Amino acid sequence: MRLTKKYGVACAIAAALGTSSIAHGNPQGYEVVEIGTPSNSYNSSPRALNDSGHVLGIAWNLLGLNIRGEFIDQQQFPTIEDFDNLTDRQYFAVRNYLQSGSGIVSSPRFQKLTRDLGYFYDGDFLSLNNLYDVVDPETGELTDSVNVRPLGMNNFGHLVGDVGLPYYRLEAENSAGDLVSYFTRDTFPQGFWTDGLTSLTLSSNEPELIQGGASRAYGVNDNGYVVGFASIDNRQALLNAYEVCTTSERENDDGEIEEIFLEPVPVCLWRAWWALDGGSEFRSPMFIERAYLWEIDPSGDVISQRELGTAIEPREPPEGEDELPVGDWDRSVARAVNSDGVAVGVSEEFASGFARRFATLFRDGEALRIVPEDESGATNSDAFAINDNGIVVGIARRSTSQTLRDRMFVADTNADDPSQFEVTFPRGFFGDSSWRPRAINNQNQVVGRAEPAAVQARRTTGFLYDINTDTITDLNTLVACDAGINIVDAHGINELGEIVVTAVRSAERVIDGDSESYNAVFTYLLRPSADAAVCPSDSSSVSRKGASMNLGFMGGLLAFVGAFAVITRRRRKALS
Repeated sequence: MRLTKKYGVACAIAAALGTSSIAHGNPQGYEVVEIGTPSNSYNSSPRALNDSGHVLGIAWNLLGLNIRGEFIDQQQFPTIEDFDNLTDRQYFAVRNYLQSGSGIVSSPRFQKLTRDLGYFYDGDFLSLNNLYDVVDPETGELTDSVNVRPLGMNNFGHLVGDVGLPYYRLEAENSAGDLVSYFTRDTFPQGFWTDGLTSLTLSSNEPELIQGGASRAYGVNDNGYVVGFASIDNRQALLNAYEVCTTSERENDDGEIEEIFLEPVPVCLWRAWWALDGGSEFRSPMFIERAYLWEIDPSGDVISQRELGTAIEPREPPEGEDELPVGDWDRSVARAVNSDGVAVGVSEEFASGFARRFATLFRDGEALRIVPEDESGATNSDAFAINDNGIVVGIARRSTSQTLRDRMFVADTNADDPSQFEVTFPRGFFGDSSWRPRAINNQNQVVGRAEPAAVQARRTTGFLYDINTDTITDLNTLVACDAGINIVDAHGINELGEIVVTAVRSAERVIDGDSESYNAVFTYLLRPSADAAVCPSDSSSVSRKGASMNLGFMGGLLAFVGAFAVITRRRRKALS
């Protein structure tokens, strides 16, 4: 279906007016349904929504993790007498100690605990972590060290994302030759696909990749196409680290060869992963990574897989050199795929301290730039979603009012020649508002987060943008004033117009027998309802404090790696 003419007319009208029409107090309201958070967590945020109203998300601030007191540096907690029977506040103190601080969380000498619990919600919560965790033979309980970050879902309940597989305890010599305990794993984080019964990990299956390489799955369509990225080769930085981890002899100052005590290779490579990558969104990849597509049948078998290329021509090494400088790299990522198998994402490179990013369309074996740098004025761009009409939404960093902002773009990519793609930049709530789209449905409705007002401390709100009418709406104005929530982000919209959002509200929790209030970040489902009460922006009956929360960290908590595609079949396990 081609919408070029219809879409072009809408954009022409918007350009003539010089502003978007901003809908406030829209008569179409939403019923608010609290999804909340799993019972063993305090906070959650969604990642995807399908046409059945099922929600995919991440929970954090977790309760009841299996802390192993015998491996705690008890001098750090002089007031705790029994590490096997912690009070609530003692538990939080020890858990936070193990999960934060560069010297603690970055060291394999300390126990590793789950930070991200992936969940699927269909009326009940299904823990995705339980699909990948294993029983610790020393404790007889799950290791509670798996991190699952789900990112995409289709209408059949097939889920994709990335998973950091379980850590295990290993006693071995350190670099001084002393016997110590390590918590390590034999792979890096890797992309996954699951239907809740069958679970598998994804990779490019290149045989020379160290520890199986890296991967992440971002999106899946109803035809079984999964897109993301996968490693296709080792980078020199990783090869250098591997050589250090496996070289057991060296020449001393006297010219003599002496033996070196080496940490176990998985431990040594884990340290290298943390130093280079460490789960950061702004990471230096350990591998050469390319946008990737896997075709998976309903039973969980990988039928085919292929690299999707990059829109940036890979650079050649400097004259006389075999490799690029260690700090330079290029990569591509596919973030979403429509029913026709057309994917979108980004191609990027980092060279001599300078980064470039181009929103990319992956179609018919080609990687095509969507937002030409020389025509749009965009310095960097990224594409996040595409619908079956070929309409793509993303962001481009543009200079507005002498300030660089992430401005949303809309692109009609139906033309065969990418130079004919229609790329426009809607005004949004105001001229230099930063706004980031998350998802688009086939009615050309877009949701995401945006700055609704030009104030010094800019807060964020979830928005609904109608491409066909060039209308943007603050979702907080379409729910009841007494809903008691602040919508700060919108992550998914389905074909029924339902929207899944992140919202902040006041909640109660019991700590050591005492009830206390806290600002909860929860998941909510908004269902369109002509009868729903709404709360227009000029209403003074509610104060929507908390919408200024910086939730950027929730969009990308990930360092991602892949090993060979492994199919494991496990029973669904519900959260307790």
